[in-house]
Amino acid sequence: SGRTFLTADVLGSLRKVDQDLLISYGGHPEACGVKLLESNIPAFRAAMQKVTPKVDMPEELLYDFDIEADAAEAFATEQQEYAPFGAGNPKPLVRMKLHVVKVFFMGDAKQHVKFLTKEGISVLQFDGAKALKGKKLEWIKTVDAVGTLGFNTYMGKTTLQLEAKSFV
Repeated sequence: SGRTFLTADVLGSLRKVDQDLLISYGGHPEACGVKLLESNIPAFRAAMQKVTPKVDMPEELLYDFDIEADAAEAFATEQQEYAPFGAGNPKPLVRMKLHVVKVFFMGDAKQHVKFLTKEGISVLQFDGAKALKGKKLEWIKTVDAVGTLGFNTYMGKTTLQLEAKSFV
């Protein structure tokens, strides 16, 4: 299967490749499904790269996925199959909207902020305390955060944690 980004037409690109490479295909401009012999994958990949127009990517992509709380554990587990993460293979950025139960500060200077949520997923932002300066913490009922989702083990207990890059 394939998905496209911005203005690229993945179905249009499929129509331009040698049809003898494909058993079947379908979809729409933003997404497709293909069936082909494994032996045709290298030729198919080369043909798609040749016929797909180059797209100017924005300098900053805010996030890769919207994740609902009930799908978070499965997502975090599945993404471990793509490790190790780092340069050239960054962990996907996800957006989550969660219901805040408690907010507290961490670190020597209380510079980090952590949200505990009704959904059981903690949200941690290093150096995030400054974003809450002057706000009444008891008024914070929800957090809409973008970051990387994973597992955090502390004192023998493993929980889901979103390491936020940004939150509101």
